[in-house]
Amino acid sequence: MSQNKKTKFYIAGSFRYVELINNLSDMLELSSFVRTYNWAVNERADSIKTLHKIANEELQGVEQADFLVFIFPSGKGSNIEFGIATALKKRKEYIF
Repeated sequence: MSQNKKTKFYIAGSFRYVELINNLSDMLELSSFVRTYNWAVNERADSIKTLHKIANEELQGVEQADFLVFIFPSGKGSNIEFGIATALKKRKEYIF
């Protein structure tokens, strides 16, 4: 990797761990990593259009990431993000 390119990460997890996820993200960003998407700022989707928009933003976040951090246990959405990262052969780090 060139010195100009910052390593990007995506954190998949549950809203019940949002404080841990944001703290971990802050630590990674202090170490010059870049978070591709912060899904924790979303509120519950109130329409299929909103749900579709969020899903696409999460997909792009996983696609843009150099690695995925998976906080376990988590919900269906995180498992889908994990599957996408696996299909794209992204490096994965796990937190139990």
